[in-house]
Formats: sequence, C-alpha cells, structure tokens
Amino acid sequence: MDLWNRINPCQIVPLVIFVLSVRGTVRFAGSTDSTERREPHVLFAVFPSSVASHQHTERVRTIRETWGKDEQVVFVYVAVGNVSGFAEEWIFPGPGRLNSEEAWRWFLSQALKTRWDWLMRVDDVAVVLPANLRHLLRSINRTTPMLIGSRLRLPGTDMAYMSGGPGWVVSRPAVAAYLEQWCPPSNRWFRTGNYDITMHSCMVKHHGVAAVSPREDDGGHKFSMYGPARSFLGPYDRWFANYKAAADETPFTGASCCATYPISFHYVEWPEQRNIYGLMTDKGAWAAMSAEERLKRWNSGKICAYSSRIPSKNHSVWGMLFHKMRLHSEAR
Repeated sequence: MDLWNRINPCQIVPLVIFVLSVRGTVRFAGSTDSTERREPHVLFAVFPSSVASHQHTERVRTIRETWGKDEQVVFVYVAVGNVSGFAEEWIFPGPGRLNSEEAWRWFLSQALKTRWDWLMRVDDVAVVLPANLRHLLRSINRTTPMLIGSRLRLPGTDMAYMSGGPGWVVSRPAVAAYLEQWCPPSNRWFRTGNYDITMHSCMVKHHGVAAVSPREDDGGHKFSMYGPARSFLGPYDRWFANYKAAADETPFTGASCCATYPISFHYVEWPEQRNIYGLMTDKGAWAAMSAEERLKRWNSGKICAYSSRIPSKNHSVWGMLFHKMRLHSEAR
C-alpha cells in the first residue's frame, strides 16, 4: 500500500478529509470554525541552493524586492556569519551542515518559536506566488496535520517525499508532532543529506500526517520543479521523470504543464524570478510592450542551467503566460 495512504487513526485528529481536485484548486471538506477561517499566516523559510550558489546574494535581493517584500521571510544558513545582510536570518550555530539531524531539529524548533499557521520551506533559486498559496490554504483546516507539495519517490523504494526545491508547505500541528515524537532510531537519510525524505516519510508513516500533491484537472502542477518556459517546452531531466513515475505521477509539457493558479517555480535564476513575478502581478505592463520587447526582456540576463529561454516572440508559451496562468487577488 502507498505510504501516503497509510494514516494512523490513533494519531490523526478526528477529522474526515476529502481531497478533490476542483476547478484548478484542492478543496478539503471538514469541520471549520471562525478561527480556522481567518487568513492563513505563512512563514517562508528560504534555504540556499547548491546550484550556482555564487548568485545567492542577488537571489536574496530579488526575493526581498518581489514576492517576499510583504511576507514573513527568513533566510536559513549554517554558521557562516551575516550572509545576505538584507533580511532576517536564522544561522545554525553548528558545527555541521544544514542537512544534519541536529540542524534540522534546530530549524524546526526555531520555527515553532515564531507565530505562523503554515511553514513553507523553499530554495532561493525559486519564485513563489504567495497569493495563490494562501488561496489554496484558505480551504484547509489549519489544525489538521498536513503536508503539501510536489511529490517524488526514490525509485525502487517506499521513500516518498515532497521536493524542497519548489517548496513544500506543512501545518504547525504536523511540525509539533514530528518534533515531539521524532522517528527513533535516527534515520539514515539524514546522514545521506536528504532531510525532506526523512521528515516526510516519518510524518506520514508514523505521525498520521495527510500528504497532498495538488494538480489541476489538466495535470498542471502548482509546485513546479522547473520554470514555466522549461516546463512548457520540455524535456524534463530524466531523474525528475523517473522520480515522478515512481510516485505514480506524470509531468506534462505544453499548456498542461503548469497550474492556472501556480504557487511556485524552481530552477529559475533571479532575472527570471523577477520576470515571472512581474508578469504575474502586472500583465498590463507586459501587454503594453511589443512582442520584440517582451522577448528581449524575458531572455535578458543570466538563466539557470536547468531553465530555458523562450524561443521566439510569437511562441505559444506566451499564450500560457498571458491567458492561462493567473494570480488570485487579495485585499492586503
């Protein structure tokens, strides 16, 4: 049986959860009250990616000036001093690395000292659309132990997890239960560097946490491993296709690659992050440009090694960017 469906009835809250993919979102039916219907409070924890790490300072600047400017964002580091200088930082006192068991306990304990309903862990080489995330979270009871993201599985194993690149989102009760109960003895995956595997497998198999990998009716991902152009054009890297197949999911290319209301895109360098955020928040400005100007703007600057440029001014990827992908409006 799939580990994501093995829920311990003695540990999960007494709430029946029905997960349905309806009109491009995920709806959760269950008991709610006025407290649970309040605006979801999200803490965004940004981790430095090993991909082109010399770009980290510009990525931090971009996050602070785009999607993170009105959000509660912290940047998490190992003990290397005041790295970015632009925002609040959490620095693991060490010794060790951020993918050690000690560092992960420290990070989650640090997070629980802060007020939030949902914690999103995401790489610095990703762009997030918080309005679309909050829209999804409004439909979920925040007291439910819940894990949300893009599901992967190590081929040939039962080790399923949500990818940390485009970000995963976890509810506060799930983190509290994980820290309190842990999964003794210490899991070997910490020693191989993948704390996402350790945490998510433990949460679902031992602590009754419900896990959801939301997609739309046409297959579009809300948490995308690649940028919109690479996702549309393909092909995907073989490892990603294999990990998705092992998780019983198929990533699509073309207009069905991405959600109508996407939440995040990974493997996008800071100039592309600015373009994605700028287009999604102000399509009028991009529509006022000539086709040549749009293409030049999008393709200018450094791109991630795992990303793609848009091939031409009239390429059909523009149709997805302008007419399919949308941003939920918010009263802030």
